[in-house]
Amino acid sequence: MFTALMVLLAPALAVCAVDKVEIRGPATVVDGAAYNWGPQQFAGFYYDIDDNIGTESITLTTTNDTLDEPSGVV
Repeated sequence: MFTALMVLLAPALAVCAVDKVEIRGPATVVDGAAYNWGPQQFAGFYYDIDDNIGTESITLTTTNDTLDEPSGVV
């Protein structure tokens, strides 16, 4: 019985192993401006394609290649 259980579980464990995850999105120059990424621009945010629901976003505000303080990232 133990051998049969190992045979059933071994393929599942091999399929679930992940070494690296890549999330891709557009590259943008934001110097001197504010730029907002939402679920349509960044795949790391939740988006329900069936109901067109995605409420997460991040806004970056920079000046001279530096994030504005204290709230350059909102």
